[in-house]
Amino acid sequence: MPRHRKIPVIKNRGILMRKKKKTGLRDFIFLILVLGLMLQYVWLKVETNLALQEIEQLEIQQAKLAAENQKLHTREIAFSDFSRIQRIATKELNLQFAAPENVIEIAQQ
Repeated sequence: MPRHRKIPVIKNRGILMRKKKKTGLRDFIFLILVLGLMLQYVWLKVETNLALQEIEQLEIQQAKLAAENQKLHTREIAFSDFSRIQRIATKELNLQFAAPENVIEIAQQ
């Protein structure tokens, strides 16, 4: 069986005769531009991830400080209870309430 090979028909030889343009510099600049944009994108992603990690750490720290603040507030309320203060004053410090005749009221001006 004979092999038949199709030969491409070139209708417009003007297309084939074009001079090859020097695109090396243009391609190099485009490559540098694309690499620069990719590097900027990666840099922004890294910075964003670092900022998110810092935010998460600060939120954890805020939760711990809020819990500690709540404990301290509860402790403050317990320590400022009048019956506790009276018990310490009378039993541990041997203080007594002043008699009404020993109380001097001073008018505020």
